[in-house]
Amino acid sequence: MQHKQNNYKISFVKKSTSILVLFFFSTFLHSNAQEGYNKMSVDLNYGLSIPIKPETINRSKYISFSHVNAGFRYMWNEKWGVKLSYTHDEFENGTKGLVIHQLGAEGVLNVVKVLGYRNPAKRFGLLAHAGLGLSLGKPKPNNASDFMGNIDLGLIPQVRLSKRIAINGDITYTANVKQSYDMKGELLSSATGINGGMLNVSIGLSIYLGAEEYHADWY
Repeated sequence: MQHKQNNYKISFVKKSTSILVLFFFSTFLHSNAQEGYNKMSVDLNYGLSIPIKPETINRSKYISFSHVNAGFRYMWNEKWGVKLSYTHDEFENGTKGLVIHQLGAEGVLNVVKVLGYRNPAKRFGLLAHAGLGLSLGKPKPNNASDFMGNIDLGLIPQVRLSKRIAINGDITYTANVKQSYDMKGELLSSATGINGGMLNVSIGLSIYLGAEEYHADWY
């Protein structure tokens, strides 16, 4: 039964991933008109992985600096955009643990622009992001695979260093749907609904791409 369930999850993940990628790039091609500012950026972050759910572990023993996020962001305009990203998190204590690889697609909101705050210095910013993802969990020490869905919600404070680079912080909560293994790599008795979750606190860089002087974040 578990084998059949994993095969179904693998098929679902492959199909859903293809849909996410096609949606992202079709949106990019449709919205590629120049408007006097750059729209693309590469976002790189590193920081803390903090387990929240399920509550079957001593949380402090599984907190680690293992969170890595790499994403490509495209802003439709000064207020709204989309982001496709890969995320890696590890929760380990000795030989036990869970490694999670996530592929996500999110909507991005420029909070400063939407609220209408004036930003004449173009130095500080704030983005909000929310979306869906698909994850592969690898429990230790066994070689099982745990396929799950994700719901992400977070905030990104920004400090612009130059016209091409900004420092960003990212605080994101990820809710896992139908997580089969807990953070110490043990099989859960039930894998239904939103039964897992983690918090990420990270810092990183936004690298702006394009020929215009400013990116949409600061235009």
